[in-house]
Amino acid sequence: MPDPTHLPAGYWPQQVLDKIALYHQSRRNDLVIPDYQAIVDYFVKDAPPGYQFPPPVESLDTTFQAVPLQWGGEKDLMAVSSTLPLVDGRTPEDAISLAVTDLWTGVVKRLEFHRSESSETSKVDVTSTLLGRGGNPSRIHEADLDADGIMDYVVSDLGSMAPQDERQGSVWWLQGQSDGGFRRHALRLGLTRVADALPFDYDGDGDLDLIIADFGLYFSGGVEIMRQTGIQDGIPQFETEVLDPRDGCIEILIADFNDDGLDDLITLVTQNAESIDLYLNRGDGQLERKNLHTGNTPTLGSSGIEVVDLDKDGDLDVVYTCGDTFDDNMAKPFHHIGWLENEGTFPLTPHELFRMPGVYTATVGDIDQDGDLDIAACSLLSQHQVDAYPPGSFPSVVWLEQTEDMEFAPHVLETDRCHAATCRLIDIDRDGDLDLYVPPLTVEMTPQTEYVWWMNRTIDGPVPSDESADQTAAQ
Repeated sequence: MPDPTHLPAGYWPQQVLDKIALYHQSRRNDLVIPDYQAIVDYFVKDAPPGYQFPPPVESLDTTFQAVPLQWGGEKDLMAVSSTLPLVDGRTPEDAISLAVTDLWTGVVKRLEFHRSESSETSKVDVTSTLLGRGGNPSRIHEADLDADGIMDYVVSDLGSMAPQDERQGSVWWLQGQSDGGFRRHALRLGLTRVADALPFDYDGDGDLDLIIADFGLYFSGGVEIMRQTGIQDGIPQFETEVLDPRDGCIEILIADFNDDGLDDLITLVTQNAESIDLYLNRGDGQLERKNLHTGNTPTLGSSGIEVVDLDKDGDLDVVYTCGDTFDDNMAKPFHHIGWLENEGTFPLTPHELFRMPGVYTATVGDIDQDGDLDIAACSLLSQHQVDAYPPGSFPSVVWLEQTEDMEFAPHVLETDRCHAATCRLIDIDRDGDLDLYVPPLTVEMTPQTEYVWWMNRTIDGPVPSDESADQTAAQ
């Protein structure tokens, strides 16, 4: 049941109408629809007249500093949906490599970050190489899918930017070639917005299967297993079965959650479920589902998860974000970064760490090099939402400093430029501390003229002012 306080009163009449219409479209007839006005009155009675946000941020933290990237190659990144650190053996020792997917331009690229040969430590050169293309690629994973000793990539493709039930989603295999190139093959076509396609030896037979997050919309989608049955003419063949029929899955992770030596699955299912679930691997293709957390309202806007031992007590926890606004294009004051503490029972114990409207991704690492784990995060909001409130109302890039007793102190690096769906803590300049890469994604799909990275100043100190990124023009 939605929480009446999670939408302003004026929105509820249309919301109720939309949901009644959706029930009729489903062709179900097992429920009795209550009186329309009675439903509206129920929600409006406790709903606020509008949203109230905290006062605008007055000063910005300087632990990180935005610095322009010296870009080599075409500037065709406009809507980056995912980043993947590469361990394919092709990256020079003095560089860091990421694979990225772009929802708007359709490119799948390899980015190689090098510290510039100039004397300035802040200079970072980027070599951009095209790996392949899709329609609207959402996520990428490394895997030697055909076991030929050459690393490949598996790319999930939404097939459309807007949520829909039409079957335009795909799973692509970028097959690594001996000359260093890639050949694209379709492993699955006709799905409804594939948000993730994760290589995983589901049945323990030594070859790689795929776990598919088919987002769908209202009447299609689900989590599916593509079990590899062999190789035919050099192409892996699969049989498919449904793991979870619910639509709305946006992310799947692998981790040995119960420390039994077997990889388990963690899924994030949004839409009406707002559910983070664990699939314990019992061996021989047997998975046991446990709920780790369920949001308190379907308007929560779950947007991402990361599995990590945040409190360093020897077991795995989950850091999650709730900030999606694609349903209604409305920033919400209850959007937040959270921590699910593993205390040995299910569900896990939730802790709200920081409220951040539109927060889309959180990434974990020891930012200040004090031995514990901190969190960095970015947000995604339309400029229309941002402009409706006073300047400084919306933190767009933040880091949360773990202090003591699992308390987190928020540090806002930037406000009102809520133009990112993903971020990554990675030592871009190879100086020993974690920098922050926040690639661009604007809801308006605005072309980008300059890309930046956030340099961690823990070791290097500040960048000279004439080299700092213009906060207004950057990204």
